Amino acid sequence: MGSYNIRDGVMSVNGNGGGNPNYEPNSLNGPKENKSYAYSRQEVSGLIGRYPHQHPNDNYEQPRTLYNKVFSE
Repeated sequence: MGSYNIRDGVMSVNGNGGGNPNYEPNSLNGPKENKSYAYSRQEVSGLIGRYPHQHPNDNYEQPRTLYNKVFSE
């Protein structure tokens, strides 16, 4: 099982990597950031903003509906 370049993960019980470097760039020749996958810049005009989610199928409404319609206790 590899280290997968993570530390402090769920239930870390193997010494947590000890004194090894944490993140990129590190001295172990681990993966490096690829700048070609960076967010692209976009020019906009007019009003922009954050708006509330309007679709009913989200992470809260579906479980709420299941709990209210299926479970009786």
